[in-house]
This record gives sequence, structure tokens and C-alpha cells, in this order.
Amino acid sequence: MKSILNISFVALSALTLLAITGSCSDSYMDKINENSDNTTDVPAKFLLPDVLTSTAVHTVGGDMDTYIASYNEYEVGVGNQLWQAQKRIATSSASTFGDSWDLAYEALKNAHIIISKCTDSGDLNTKGMGEVMAAVNSAVLTDNFGDIPFSQAALSSLVDGLPQYTNPKLDTQASVYDSIMNYLDTAIKDFNAGSSDTPGSYDYMYGGDTSKWLKLAYGLKARYTMRLYDTYSATEKTTKMQEVLADVAKSFTLASEQGAYNVYGSTNWNPYYDFFISRAYLGISPTYLAKLKERKDPRLNRIVVDMYDGDVQLDSTTYTTGGGLAPIDGGSSDQTGLYNTSIYSYAASAPTFYMSYHELMFVAAEAYERLGDLDNAKATLKKAVVAAIANTEVSVTNVDNSAEELSNDWGEGVTMTTSAVTNSEAEAYFDDHVDSLFTVNPLKEIVLQKYLGMFGCNGEGVEEYADIRRHKAANEDYFDLGNPLNSSEYPWELPYGLSAVTANPNVSSAYGDGQYVYTNYLWWANAKTGKASN
Repeated sequence: MKSILNISFVALSALTLLAITGSCSDSYMDKINENSDNTTDVPAKFLLPDVLTSTAVHTVGGDMDTYIASYNEYEVGVGNQLWQAQKRIATSSASTFGDSWDLAYEALKNAHIIISKCTDSGDLNTKGMGEVMAAVNSAVLTDNFGDIPFSQAALSSLVDGLPQYTNPKLDTQASVYDSIMNYLDTAIKDFNAGSSDTPGSYDYMYGGDTSKWLKLAYGLKARYTMRLYDTYSATEKTTKMQEVLADVAKSFTLASEQGAYNVYGSTNWNPYYDFFISRAYLGISPTYLAKLKERKDPRLNRIVVDMYDGDVQLDSTTYTTGGGLAPIDGGSSDQTGLYNTSIYSYAASAPTFYMSYHELMFVAAEAYERLGDLDNAKATLKKAVVAAIANTEVSVTNVDNSAEELSNDWGEGVTMTTSAVTNSEAEAYFDDHVDSLFTVNPLKEIVLQKYLGMFGCNGEGVEEYADIRRHKAANEDYFDLGNPLNSSEYPWELPYGLSAVTANPNVSSAYGDGQYVYTNYLWWANAKTGKASN
């Protein structure tokens, strides 16, 4: 929480001050410089909107998600910083993700303040919400940066106005994950305790409905249990996959229940749109489109915006249209306005997901496959694919058809020349094209369909980046990423933030020259590799 400073009292003349000091007690004088209208403390529920918004706009969405779209090869960086990301320029620089680092820690600290306040007040429902958001921010930090300042960082209270630890130590990713799981287990316990408190309208996601928060907590447990798959022993893996499915069964049953921040519109835009419409640094990736084309995926006709015509019609034999596709290596120079883009770049009011229903179904499909239950794996994968395609249509309906930059630069708004893909058409696509690929290699198709389904403007690129690294490290590299620099400069981690590298010797020592981002595997991706981790 941002500190609230007392306003200095400077209006009294010397004579007035003497008169007051002659007639007032010491306790009154202690209070005389306080502004009674400047609140120094607020109920926890008033902090919840800030945590929800910051987590959506900065931690899950925002700069990390935008850069990672390039690393995932959902998009190609064609301008300035994103072109540099494509070329692996400044990929290891501490300044590249400095803002994201700082803002995620700020959100984590505010979540800790909510937890602390509600522990004192007994407001267990609001406390559980703080614990869920602490888990999300902690996971994004450690999944992207590895070993991080944690047990001594982002603490809820100050000592004499200062942080308790000015140079917090690095905690191992394994220990951070212990805390993440503890946050979620405690949140589940708190939501089930029967507390009557509610943040009401200050809960921007569920309006205080703790039954839905409970489902989100179980869904996140399933996600993170799967994330750690390769850290389990052979005997543990069966039990853990059964736990995943048990948690899935207690989580979302409909897309309407998913964890979505949906407070966009007017001047508060989806961060993916906000970035693109300001800078136009992205072009849709041929790596991604090739996978749609191979499968005759109906999204192929729904997500490409032609730079010159403002609309696009694709068929099964070509996906290069008037504007052309950006080269996967970013080209020889950064140039915007030349290449086809994704429809997601214009989805001004599409939600940001803390966790989606389709992601949950993809997680469940993998768990079934790991257990050898291929019938349920296929049936669940079908649910995931249909839900992911439906989400694409949600994004399309949230496109800003009068985007000023599009209108000024390319002559017309974004329009779609194909009709929306219905659920029955999505099911037919699965039956006609995905089913046979699943039969040949079930895990590969689950992994690739999840890769396809997690592209969008909803902040899911951050989660998919973790999945890509998990599977690549486990010799399940089905992605065929095309950037030629991946052979030597694939970013296995993101570099620590500049504020910590310059101020904290513990982080500075771990950062070194930053080149570790190309060689260090994270702990949860390290089990099968023998490579170094932080």
C-alpha cells in the first residue's frame, strides 16, 4: 500500500504557537501536526480493488505478457523494444522487465496487507481473497524470475517507516512454491469457515461471491500442481495427477465462473490493446498460424487483420494476405505498419484472466493422459478446445472497430468477413481434425491445443510461457518455434528487475551479467535436464 504522509502544520505564527503551548497538554501538541482528514489506515476491502486491478493490468497482463507473446511466437516483434526482443537485444537487461518486477511486488505487498488486516479482524472471506491474489503474484514472479526475494520481501508492515529487510535474501523456487500452495490451502479453509464478511462491490471479479473464489482457488491448485509435475518422484506422479483431477472437480464447471478481470471500457482499456494501439509493435506470427493451417482450425479465418484492407479472408491453402506476415526473425530492421496483425490486438474491452475455464480443462486433459485414461483425456480436451474457440469469439466481439490508429493509418476499421464459429462448428472441427491427431500422440495434441488456445489478449501468454518451458525441458518439445536465435538465446528465465539488481547485493550477485537467462532452467523444469538452476 502506498504510504500516506501526514501534512506538515506550518500556519501558526510564533505568537500563536506560544499561546497554544501555554494552554495545551503535551498529548494535544503531539497531535497538532496531524491532518484529521488524511487517513492512515483503511479496511482491507478497500485495498482489494487495487490488488485485483494491478494483478490484471501489470502482473498477468501488461509488459510481461506483451514481451512473452514474442517468446511464445504468438506474435512477432516488429517495432522498437518488441523488435529488439525478437532479435534478443536487451533480453538479459535488468531494465527490460523492471516495471513488471516492481509492480508485481507492490501487488504482492498489498495482498499481504489484506491478509494481515483480516487476520486481526477475523474477516476470513476477504482474507481468502488476499491469499488467492498473493498466490497468483508469487507464482508469476517465481515462474518467470526463478529464485526470488520472498520471505523477507513485500512484507505487510514497516519498522520505523522502513522495510524490515533492506536487502532481502533470495528464496529457492521450491520454498516459494511451498508458500503458494499454503496460500491456496489456507484460502480454501478460510472460504469454508462460514465467515459473514464480504467486500461486496469492491470485489471487481465476483462481487463478493466466495463460492466462486473457492472454485478459483481449487483451479489454481490444479494449475500449480501440474506445473511441478517433473519435480515429483515416479510414485508421486500418480497421486499428484489424481489430486489435480480432484481439484478440477471442485473448480469451474462453466466459462462464466472463470477468474476474469472484466473492468475495461471507455478509458480503462485491456492492456494488450492499450499497448498495441499506442505503439503497433506486433505482427501475428507465422509459427502460430502454421499450426492452425495444418489443422484446418476455424480460428484461422477469425484472428488475422490485414494491414491494408482492414479485413481478411483466409483459406486452407494460404494465410499470406495483402499485408504479408512478419518474418519470424523480426526482419532486418524494425518497421511497423507493414505486417498482418492479430485481431486480439484490437480487443479493447476483452477480460484479463487470472485463470480461465479452458485452461482448467487443458490441465485436466493432461492429468487424464498422464494417468493413462485416454477416453477422459480426449473428452476433456474437446471441452477445452470448444471453450477456447468460444473465448476467441468473445475477444472478437470486444474489438474496437473504430481504433483511431487503424482508421488513420490504414483507411478503415477492423471488420470480420467470416461468421462467428459456433460451438457445434468447434465440436465438428475437433471430431474431423483433432481427434485423429490425438489418437497418434495424445500428449502432443493436448500440449499443442493448449498452446493454440492460450493465445489472445487475456494475459494467458504468461502461463503458456511456463508450460512451453516445462515441456521443452522434459523432452516434450512439440512447439516447433521458429526463431533461429532460440538455439543459443532462448530465454529460459526473465532477468531480475533493475531496482533489485542495483540496490540488493543478493540479487545483484545472482544476476551477474544477465546471461544466465539463456542457460539456467527453473527448478520445476530442472528435474530431467541436469542443467543449472538459480
